[in-house]
Parts: sequence; C-alpha cells; structure tokens
Amino acid sequence: MQRRDILKMGMVGAGALALGAVNAQASAVDAKDVKFDEEWDVIIIGSGFAGLATGLKAAQKGNKVLIL
Repeated sequence: MQRRDILKMGMVGAGALALGAVNAQASAVDAKDVKFDEEWDVIIIGSGFAGLATGLKAAQKGNKVLIL
C-alpha cells in the first residue's frame, strides 16, 4: 500500500462518518419539537467589537440578549 491509498481510504471513512452524523441529526429533529416562542429584549446582528460590547452592556443591565 502507498501513503496515497491510505489517505484516500481515510478521507472516504471520514466522509461516511460525517454523512451518517448529519442524517442522524436530521431525523432526530421533528416538526413538533421546534418551538418559536422565545422572547428577547435585545437582538444584535453581528459579533464585531461594537456588537459584543453592546451585548455585554445590555446583559449587565439585566436584558435577555441574542447575538446572531
């Protein structure tokens, strides 16, 4: 066996494991389990310096913060 063959087999195996994990997670999520009733006081889009600083300050003041 050559080193190239071993690498190819490893990549195929890793791809198969990744696809198996994705399929298992997709089947575990059911439409009945998804809830859209969460409430947030502050929603920040972006996590740059200003976004994170704003989120930190809002959380320190007792607000429920969501950073996307």
